[in-house]
Parts: sequence; C-alpha cells; structure tokens
Amino acid sequence: MTTTSATGFIVHGMVQSIPRRDGGRRSRLAYLGRLDDGRTFAAVWDDYRPGFLVRATDRLRAADILKVPQDSLEDSPLSTMDGQPTATVTFGSVAGLRSADELLRAHGVRTYEADLSPADPFLIDHQIHGSIALSGPASPGHQVDLVFMNPEVAPSEWEPRLEVLALDIETNPLTGEILAVSLVSSGEWTDRVAEVHFYGAPVNEPWIVLYPSDEALLRGVLARINELDPDLITGWNVIDFDIAMIDGRLRHYGIPFTISRSSEPTRFMGRSRGDSGRRQNAGVTCPGRQVVDGLRLVRYGPERFDDRKLGSVATAVLGVGKTVEAETSREKIATLLTLYREDPVAFCEYCRTDSDLVLRILDKTGLLALTLKRCRLIGISLHRAWTSIPAFDFLYIESMHKRGLVAPTLGVDPLPGGEAPGGAILKPIPGLHRNVLVF
Repeated sequence: MTTTSATGFIVHGMVQSIPRRDGGRRSRLAYLGRLDDGRTFAAVWDDYRPGFLVRATDRLRAADILKVPQDSLEDSPLSTMDGQPTATVTFGSVAGLRSADELLRAHGVRTYEADLSPADPFLIDHQIHGSIALSGPASPGHQVDLVFMNPEVAPSEWEPRLEVLALDIETNPLTGEILAVSLVSSGEWTDRVAEVHFYGAPVNEPWIVLYPSDEALLRGVLARINELDPDLITGWNVIDFDIAMIDGRLRHYGIPFTISRSSEPTRFMGRSRGDSGRRQNAGVTCPGRQVVDGLRLVRYGPERFDDRKLGSVATAVLGVGKTVEAETSREKIATLLTLYREDPVAFCEYCRTDSDLVLRILDKTGLLALTLKRCRLIGISLHRAWTSIPAFDFLYIESMHKRGLVAPTLGVDPLPGGEAPGGAILKPIPGLHRNVLVF
C-alpha cells in the first residue's frame, strides 16, 4: 500500500458485521463515495467498535448489568447537560449495542447517543459534512477504484460531482414480466448512455439491447448498472414501483440483487408501520450507492404542481411531456401493450423518455443540487437529506460535542422518577395563544 491523499464525497456510510476466526463477530466502519478526480473510493476502519455513553456514576452498575469489566468503560471528555462526567461503553456489533442500550434502560440506567445511526458518530466527531479529505495507506479495490485503510480524515469544501443514473421499467401487468428497462446516465464522469434493455420482438436499433426472456433481461440490467457504476440511481416513483418490481422478479428467479459497491446485496424494504404505528415509506439499502426518488424530491421541493404525475411535472417544468398519455390507467396499459406488440421501437422510446425526463426535471429544478447542498450544510446522509428529526439531531449533537456536551438517548434526559429537568408536558388547550411557538 502507498500513502495517498485525496478529496471526495461520501455517498454511503455503513457499519458491517464481519465474522472472526474464533467464531465471533467484529465490526467494520466504511464510507464509500466519489473522489474529485472521478475515481470511486472506500474508506475503511477495521475492528471498529460502535458505542454509547453512560454517566460515570453509573459505570459500576452498567458494567455489572452488562457483565463486562468495569475498566472496559473508558472515561469520555463529554459531560451531560447537568455537568456530570460520562464513560464510553463499546461493543463488537451494532446489534450488541442496541441490546445493551435496551437492557440498561430497562434497569433504569440512563444512556447517551445510543440511538444514533451507526455510521454517524464518526462523522459528527470529525465534523464531516459529506465532503471529506483522506490521507493514508490506499490500494486498488475490487468494487471501488481505491480503498483507504484506517486513513486520517478532515472536513472538505469540495462541491461533489456525482454520476447519476435514471431508471424506468415497463411491465406486463397480466404476467408480471418486466418487458423493458431504460437506463439514462448523467455522463458526469463517463460517456452518457441512453439505452433500453428489451424483452420482445427483434428490432434493429443500436440503443436497444435485446433479451430472450425477462430473466435474461434482469441479469443483463444488473451487470450494466455495475458497469456504469453510478453514485445515485433515480427515477419517478422508482423505489415504490421500479425497484419493488425488480426485487420481486429477482426473488422469483432466485437471482441476488447485486448492484452495490460491496459484497452485500441490495435490500428493498416495503412500506411498513413502525413501533409507534406511523407509516414508514419503502426504502432501499444499496451499499456504496444511493437510490433517490425523483417523485419524493419534487414532493419535498418548493414548487407546487396540479398533480405529481411525471407527464404533468415534465410539461410544467420542461414544456414537454411523455410520448404516450392516457386518461386512465386501464387505457394506458392497453395502449402500451398494443405498442409493445405492434411498434416495439416506439414502446422502447416511451420507456427511455421517462428516464430522460426525470434527469432533466431534477437538473432544471435544481432539486438534486439542493439535496447535495443540504447534505453539505447539515452533514446528514443523502437518503435522509430531506428529513427533519435526523437532520436536527445531527446538527444539534455536533454543536453539543463542540461544547463538551453529550445528548441523551431518545429525547430528554430523564431524572430518576421520570421527570425531565427544564421541561414539562402541558395539557393542550385548543385555540390561539400569544407567545406560543409550535415546532
């Protein structure tokens, strides 16, 4: 390995659980992204131990509950908001951290910052907001160009240039087959592509790649995405529909969803309800990349539209719409299936246009640039750039650490007995009131 210095932008951060030779497990912290010379990178810290804090006065009790040596809880330079010193307790895995936090709190031991996203504490402590300066031993990687092992890091002001790939699929609702997948890239670091992978009648177009089945099409698309190596994958309702459909067909054929920059497969999580009963949107974890839904960005953005259909937004923003429009979903399906049989080139052009429109909308509205700006201002990861609570937590905890303070796990720091210093829960009184702020 040679010592290398570089500047880049973190696209995705994660803590991986790695098996040890003795049968146990250890954790590895990794940040993957794009360097300012166009190469991809991974910054890796082996044998990373995630942790949280407890009050120093609870050190002995915490060690007893967790059945660990008392001296394994190390003194921390951070204090609680009421001025009490703290100690850090670390674990071999994130799962171990979560279990220990629940166990301690069940026994009345107050914990601090145990609810942070696993990859966030390192960034908070080093005040890194997306852009990062790296220096350390580096060597070529298998799925990234350069791997830094345990590098020195510092914040950077680089404004990232990321490779974006728009994806759109067309399906046969009667059979569940995927008939076409369009891939249109931004061409930021490589030649721009605008192609369609097609399962259907033979056609003679250089931008259409033919397959004998939708299984072969899926395998070809996965390989092509890895070859194009985008930082961001986008589309219109791409998570709830396109990725969900692709994930379902891959499961049908027993094909791993391998489009990430690591050995871990991509994981699709459907809509669900959390412990609180609140609905959680569908999501995608693609190690080393991010899937950013163009529809969601438009929903978060400042502009308002009559509806959020791709054709409507494209017409309002770009002055052009989709190549096929219909009054109802049934009419649209019938029209597209007829086009698939009778004019496959026009069918593929429809699919390709949808991907192209998404890229053009994000560029014209500046929504993707604004998303990256939010990451650099706040420090939050790309997939959480438009959240409220995680973004506030990141900024607030970073500011607290600068003042030598630590934040409580899950909200306020309760005193024994359940009270919170400096806070109170008031019975709501409906109406308008002077000097009352709701936030």
